[in-house]
Amino acid sequence: MRFLCTGDWQLRFQRPRSRIDIDYALAQEKKVEWLLATAVDEGCAYLLQPGDFFDSCHPSFDTMRRYIELFKRYEVKILCVRGQHDLRYQSTNIDNIPLAVLEAAGVVEVASRNGICVRGRDPSAHAPIVIYGCSWGDDVFYVDVDSADDTINVLLIHKMVTADTNLQWPGQTDFVTASSLLEENSYDLVVCGDNHKSLIFKDSSSRYVVNCGSLMRANIDQVDHKPVSYIYESDSRSIVRRRLTNIAPAEAVFAIDYAERELEKKKDLDLFIRSISKSKKVGVDFLKNLYTRLDQMEVPKGVRKIIDDGVKKFGELEGDGW
Repeated sequence: MRFLCTGDWQLRFQRPRSRIDIDYALAQEKKVEWLLATAVDEGCAYLLQPGDFFDSCHPSFDTMRRYIELFKRYEVKILCVRGQHDLRYQSTNIDNIPLAVLEAAGVVEVASRNGICVRGRDPSAHAPIVIYGCSWGDDVFYVDVDSADDTINVLLIHKMVTADTNLQWPGQTDFVTASSLLEENSYDLVVCGDNHKSLIFKDSSSRYVVNCGSLMRANIDQVDHKPVSYIYESDSRSIVRRRLTNIAPAEAVFAIDYAERELEKKKDLDLFIRSISKSKKVGVDFLKNLYTRLDQMEVPKGVRKIIDDGVKKFGELEGDGW
């Protein structure tokens, strides 16, 4: 049996600020359709999507309608988990979210720790396969495996998984390495989401960790990112990469000047955050300490605006009127 492994889709209607192509939503839809068509052409029984299905929990009705119609045109079963972008304020409430609508429409199924046993058209010709799911915030759970059992165990997980211990950003702590994920668990295939960079890891027992990365290049730091998918063959326990076609050159889709300015602001913000973390003068009033520190330092205007906007947005969410 074959499975098409994908990464974070982050479906959205609005174009990211760093992109200049006129119809970002259409470009995204064409990539999803390429995945569905590839799954059909390659005889894949299931498409595995590891969370952050949507970019936010507030997609337009038109976006959901278009994708429900698209999924119904292809006879591909989609299994997924929930990423933090799929949840409202990253809460555990899973009823009032877009993925619940897609589940009700019958076009996706969300995997969980209970496992979903899948079979091909001829069950006697294939080893049984059980697909488990860890949505964002769930603990990785161990599956007890009988050495005499030929069941193939697959985990769909939305968690930051890296190829080594190199940090993806300053101060990063919440991540696991691909090698440790296989060492500490008994899964034959782990399909990860959350890390927007592609990686694949294989251990000595031909078990795999696959992270396809993001489907779209939304940010300037993804100029060199090449969206990929992987086809896993359960009978031979082998995997083959399928790189997405018709990827436009970076200069055709990115506002390079704008993006470079955003990168500089991000660097300045990272420096400011590190300076605060090193400060020994910490009081009870966080906002007072934050703005005191801002006044003491020569902080670029861009960083000040990011912080002001963030504080204002948080205040609106909390209803404190800051």
